[in-house]
Amino acid sequence: MNASTYDVALRATGIGSSASAACAGVSPYRTPLEEYYRFVEAIEQEQPRELNIDPEKAFFGHAMEPVIRAAFARETGMKVRANTRTFRSKQHPHLIATPDSFIVRERAILELKTAGLRTIRAWGEEGTDQVPMHYLVQVAHQMAVLDYDRAQLAVLLGANDLRIYRIDRDPELEQLLLGRLAEFWRRVQERDPPPPSTLADAALRWSKDNGAAIAATPALVECVGELKRLKRESKDLDALIDARELELKAYLGEFSELTGPDGKALCTWKAQQSKRLDQTRLKTEAPEIYERFLCVSESRVLRIK
Repeated sequence: MNASTYDVALRATGIGSSASAACAGVSPYRTPLEEYYRFVEAIEQEQPRELNIDPEKAFFGHAMEPVIRAAFARETGMKVRANTRTFRSKQHPHLIATPDSFIVRERAILELKTAGLRTIRAWGEEGTDQVPMHYLVQVAHQMAVLDYDRAQLAVLLGANDLRIYRIDRDPELEQLLLGRLAEFWRRVQERDPPPPSTLADAALRWSKDNGAAIAATPALVECVGELKRLKRESKDLDALIDARELELKAYLGEFSELTGPDGKALCTWKAQQSKRLDQTRLKTEAPEIYERFLCVSESRVLRIK
């Protein structure tokens, strides 16, 4: 059984800690509805849709785990061991977890992360539990599954900034999380999709229409009116933005940079190259290739009357 098959098989039997934040609705990367469809596809033995994950970041994240583990041990003097075993909660069988590592003789989890310097503001004071919410939820999930009361999270920010955070078990957070995950798992088992939380979710949930009409409620009549007003205001704002941009470009002319009184750049207008496919030329000079690779996509468009 290869790794991807193994992941799909596990997903069909329970919620892992890496999916916990998305299932609970607190992930900055995936919505509950997106995660719901991945679970349903795994259970029905279909190929789950691809996650929007940068393969480079994922590769380096896994590759750096031994380095961060060794750095944590050196920094703290604690003995740690790597983990590849998946655990299942006895009290909540629909929950599973595969922690990165354990701290020897302390019944404590060690979770290892890498993060870019652009996320530095999301990390609080070292030694606290002030970590990004989706990581806090992941560790809370792991402690609930293993019935551990403490965890450490070591993150390598950039290339050389190691920070260590202590996360103690929080009964209030855990109960809230368990409730959300139980409700999510019920939805998966009963094929009851979570409500959409983004426009992309709505397109995912209702990709087809039935051609019929439905009467609006008074609240939705008001909603349509407000949307019309916002779209008109948006057009006015776009026109104002274009006018200000034209004013700047007209002043810059052939100059590349506009500086303020302190000599610092206010804006730049520089040439840059980008590659794109010339579809008109391809269709004219190689119509057979154009037709061969032509794809027809279908999507629903909301038009306000």
